[in-house]
Amino acid sequence: MQPILHLSLPVRDLTEATEFYVGTLGCEPARARPGFADVIFFGMQVTLQDRPDEVSSGPGAVTSE
Repeated sequence: MQPILHLSLPVRDLTEATEFYVGTLGCEPARARPGFADVIFFGMQVTLQDRPDEVSSGPGAVTSE
């Protein structure tokens, strides 16, 4: 039996984050609902949660601006 890893990450912009994981990193899109989207990252499930208030914008934070 293979271990299953599930990682849940808060994101600033759900659409932008999903496009990055799928378009840039090559993840497979999985289920999506209002407020979250799952992607398959090298066989592991990553849930991107629309929680902009929980995303750091302090020193060292990566932004597209």
